[in-house]
Amino acid sequence: MREGDLGAAWRVLALVCAASFVSTLDITVVVVAFNDIRHSFTNVSRAERSWVITVYTITAAALLVPGGRLSDRVGCARVFLLGVGLFTFGSLLSGLAPSVRVLIG
Repeated sequence: MREGDLGAAWRVLALVCAASFVSTLDITVVVVAFNDIRHSFTNVSRAERSWVITVYTITAAALLVPGGRLSDRVGCARVFLLGVGLFTFGSLLSGLAPSVRVLIG
């Protein structure tokens, strides 16, 4: 392996590690914020708050296999960047959600 290739490999590794950290941090924030959601949204039942975590987990798990298949077809880098973009956009929408039902959606 050439020296330039090794530097590119380290940059890719750093990017993937950073994205993995942000994803893990996001689900941790959702779990930690579980009780704060009750204060932010009035008249929210515990079941509705539980759905916030459940829907996040189900969505992430459901997109893993199709994402892997898509990356085989169009390339890992494209699908990775698309995933990071969708994740960022979804996190932004979640932060702006006016109600818990919109947050769950």
